Amino acid sequence: MHVSIQHEFDRLAAALRTYARVTGRDAQEVLDRKGRDLGIQLFRAFRSRQWGGHPRATRGRTLARLEADARARRGRGTVLRPSLQREYERELRAASVKGATGRRRVRGRRLNLRQKYVGRELSLRGRGLGVLAASFLWFRRRASSARGVYYVRNRTGRPLGQVQRGRDFLRITATYRDARGRYPHALVSNRYGLVAGAVRAVRADTESYLRRKQQESVRRAFRAAGLRVT
Repeated sequence: MHVSIQHEFDRLAAALRTYARVTGRDAQEVLDRKGRDLGIQLFRAFRSRQWGGHPRATRGRTLARLEADARARRGRGTVLRPSLQREYERELRAASVKGATGRRRVRGRRLNLRQKYVGRELSLRGRGLGVLAASFLWFRRRASSARGVYYVRNRTGRPLGQVQRGRDFLRITATYRDARGRYPHALVSNRYGLVAGAVRAVRADTESYLRRKQQESVRRAFRAAGLRVT
């Protein structure tokens, strides 16, 4: 975990301790309430960076296509997932054999074939629309196991994320991995600062509540002393 993110979690933990003291709630109740808030903030943050993007903002192009275009401008290509790469190589070998008598023709087929498979790769990425954000939807369905673990699954039952409840702690884990075995939540969060931003949002809301409670307490004390409150 990056130091900056840990710092944000430390500040949130301090705010939650004060929140528990002011409201009189126990630690588990505070974690349930604020953990749900954090899940909502994480969902919103990752949803804002989903592969589909916003059609008006991207002029109809998906975020996958925009990032592919950006890589091309830097002289980099799009890596195919292993299953597509194997399929591409098989078709490429077949095309090379068929067109062995004309090298120019083979080069043209190779370029067209590569474009075809890059298009398929981007399409598959686009179908994962919202999958990162959906990993944090445990607060919508609170069915749990006896161990207090809440799972978020996709339509096929594959785990996307989980939340583990314990004594005085709440552990949020994004378990989804892409076709290359990477954890895209970490890649996207590090690029855009999504987790740190979500934690800051929950802390800011908690601290805002605490300030209001403090102001209300001061007003009550003034009124009890017969002083005018403006």
